[in-house]
Amino acid sequence: MQFPPKTKRLKRIGEPLIVNCSAKGEPSPNITWYKDGVRIPSKERLINDEVFSQLHVQRFKAKDQGLYECRITSKFEKAPISNFMHVGR
Repeated sequence: MQFPPKTKRLKRIGEPLIVNCSAKGEPSPNITWYKDGVRIPSKERLINDEVFSQLHVQRFKAKDQGLYECRITSKFEKAPISNFMHVGR
């Protein structure tokens, strides 16, 4: 599984934010994004046997700062696998 970096710092408000998360497994795992513990919309795509998900904020604002989580779940895993990343200044 590939995770985003633990901390992502932006140089300026208004810059785009793009963070990727991917996972492999059988059956295919699901990837869900959270900001400060609240689920946020995201899309997944399957390429070969790997699931990719991208968090994309077109123009990062001060209110977008926070703790982001890429959570990977699977039917056969007892607990989700998560990676947390603080985004902001």
